[in-house]
Amino acid sequence: SYDYFQFVQQWPPTNCRARKRP
Repeated sequence: SYDYFQFVQQWPPTNCRARKRP
């Protein structure tokens, strides 16, 4: 959920995967 989005924002390495999995 939103918590996951914020967690990814702190981890740039997962930015690529976060963009595909919002």
